[in-house]
Amino acid sequence: WQPEAVTFLSLYLNPLNLVSLLLMVGIIGGLFSAERKKSIRPALGAGFCGFLLGNIHTYDVITVAVVWGGFLIVRSFVRLKIDPASLARAAVAAVPTAISTGYAYHVLKTEEVFAKRAAVETLSASPVLVLLGYGLVAALALFAVRLLWRGQAFTLEIRDRVQGTDAAILLVCWAMSNFAVPYIPLPFQRKMLMGEHLPVCFLGGIGIWWLLRGLRGRAWSLGLVSAVVFLSITNVRFFIRDLANFQANIAQSGIQRPFMYAGEARSLEWIRDRAPAGVPIQPLPWIQLFVQQGKVGLLDTTIAAFAPGLTGHPVNAGHWGETPDFGDTMGLWRQFQLPNTPDQTRIDLLRLTGARYLIFSQKHNETADPSAELAILSVFRNAPPRYLRLIPEASNGDADVYEVVGLLK
Repeated sequence: WQPEAVTFLSLYLNPLNLVSLLLMVGIIGGLFSAERKKSIRPALGAGFCGFLLGNIHTYDVITVAVVWGGFLIVRSFVRLKIDPASLARAAVAAVPTAISTGYAYHVLKTEEVFAKRAAVETLSASPVLVLLGYGLVAALALFAVRLLWRGQAFTLEIRDRVQGTDAAILLVCWAMSNFAVPYIPLPFQRKMLMGEHLPVCFLGGIGIWWLLRGLRGRAWSLGLVSAVVFLSITNVRFFIRDLANFQANIAQSGIQRPFMYAGEARSLEWIRDRAPAGVPIQPLPWIQLFVQQGKVGLLDTTIAAFAPGLTGHPVNAGHWGETPDFGDTMGLWRQFQLPNTPDQTRIDLLRLTGARYLIFSQKHNETADPSAELAILSVFRNAPPRYLRLIPEASNGDADVYEVVGLLK
């Protein structure tokens, strides 16, 4: 489960990743073009891409810097000399990149919420699991590295028809560096695997070419189509799993649904159209009672995750990855609903967060035990607190919208 690692999964699940991925390609491609042409102009283009990347996905700048730095170092060893002009061209791209990256670092050190967001752990899997995740493409890539090392691969050429020793060095350095960067001890390390899929696929293409080099005409076409189909099995499996999950109303996250009730959507639309601009809102999470353990846990946070995007209003607790201290923060709103929670505790939370509107949508029985439902949901199903005013025109059979009255200072 790592969309950043695979281009197809980024297209399918998180298209926003592709913006940063293209900027990474723009930086590496621009710098490589600058080396080919011995020109500053492509390096300026790379710097522009770096400036944008530093502002959008700052951590990817680390990956690009390691990749290009590794390429220059290895090439210097191969040539047995350091090229000052190459360092100058790299500096041309580095300066604008450093400006936006430096600003992002300043925000990280001065903005508490942003710092907490960056500290949400997304740790890398073991290297073995990453290689298994790339599967046969990784095997083909390793085979291609062996071919390049032994000089058996075909001549890599570009428009100027110059043999591409540099291209071979770049591909191998890119693949190895991008694979290593996600193990830098940072809380968001997993995300820095983005970009690895590109050199792995380039190298995998070299491997396929070598294996099919003796085929001609239809045999070549059939061999290539077969390779693509065979290498797509994991993506097909991903689709099949999603089809089965969605038919059972199971999302990839265990605490969100792949759908909203129509009434939930209407309540969010009312807030979008009628609530004062910018005021905080808070959809209450669905909760469940674990009878044997005697504990109340989270069941669903779908509306909280969707609310900011659909209404334009901020929430105190929403998407797990975008909410600092998600477990504790959402846990406060779980506690907010329980019958044994003192009124003063609820009031303190409302004042602390500034929430002006609450949405309660656990109006259908969601557990198999009605008595458990009643035990934990009796407040909002029967007698909401006096400082919450039900808004009838915003409420319906799927969701109730409450306005906080008489508390906020």
